[in-house]
Amino acid sequence: MKNTNLNTNQQGMTLIEIMIAMLLGSVLLTGVIQIFTSSNKTYRLQENMSRLQENGRFAMSFLTQDIRQLGYFGCLGRNFNSANIENALKDQTNVAWDMTTALTGYDNVDSSFPVFSNVIINSDVIVVRGLSANEIPLISPFSDSAQMFVDPTFNDDCPSSKATTCHIGDILIVTDCSQGTIFQSTNTQSTGGGTGVNVVSSGNATFIPGNNSPILSNSYGQGSKIAKLKTSGYFIRLNPAMNPALYRASLSVTGNKVNILSAEELVEGIENMQILYGEDTDDDGTANYYVPSSPAVDMSAVISIRVSLLVTSLDDNLTQKPVPYTYNGTTTTPTDRRLRRVFSSTVAVRNRLK
Repeated sequence: MKNTNLNTNQQGMTLIEIMIAMLLGSVLLTGVIQIFTSSNKTYRLQENMSRLQENGRFAMSFLTQDIRQLGYFGCLGRNFNSANIENALKDQTNVAWDMTTALTGYDNVDSSFPVFSNVIINSDVIVVRGLSANEIPLISPFSDSAQMFVDPTFNDDCPSSKATTCHIGDILIVTDCSQGTIFQSTNTQSTGGGTGVNVVSSGNATFIPGNNSPILSNSYGQGSKIAKLKTSGYFIRLNPAMNPALYRASLSVTGNKVNILSAEELVEGIENMQILYGEDTDDDGTANYYVPSSPAVDMSAVISIRVSLLVTSLDDNLTQKPVPYTYNGTTTTPTDRRLRRVFSSTVAVRNRLK
């Protein structure tokens, strides 16, 4: 008997149809890949440009803030000479607390640079000094040769575990608008009734740098203030990821006794730093010229500082070929394909302006 339900028509796709479909799919997939690749390149480029600009602004912000405040000694203004600060420390030449000048610059350092380690050669270094902003007034009975009494707010920033001892070992400056003294505190004690803090500055030999004896030859009375010495040294170094970065070395105390300049990374991608110093040679409140740091520059007469940073992207292979850049008057064609941009700013030293 004949089976009338048997479907004898063939169903499916021919080989030609399959090959055409694969070809069309490949074309579409290639287009999608190209769009993705192009979008990814654009995203990487924009992200690195944004990061580069952000790093440049942050680095310049750190530098300009400290440069503006260099030479700040509380109520002491432009007419105050750092030579009026007596240095009671044993080691008076250390760059961290050398008060013969509030400003020290180093031009195009080499591999033997002794102040900070691993500084990128042919970059500049700057060290600025002054008082921290947290000034505390002296109270009666004021000072003698080894101690002074200060307002109890002196210990307000101490953690509870060191409520009255966190400033032992700090390098401090006391000023009265006409003179100053720099010394290291060796003990801090609350006075009877908690009405003040007795800051002791003995010649204890276990402290570094320690104090000479007698400690104070100047006398301080009503209106005098005391604050920590603030020293900031800026330089360029490779970070652990081997990217150039801006570092800042600041005074820190270990074990409440030993003072050192401790470096911390601030902003990565800072490839070079060049600094010019604006010297006012005729005392009219305007820089006569800008020159690199050298023994011929009178740092006490510098009233403005010109900082130039070369900032580079963290990622490579962002451009089709190396992009030349001009920095510090020289045009260079790099061997990589990173982005670079120069950030420059001229900063007025507020405490030296008329």
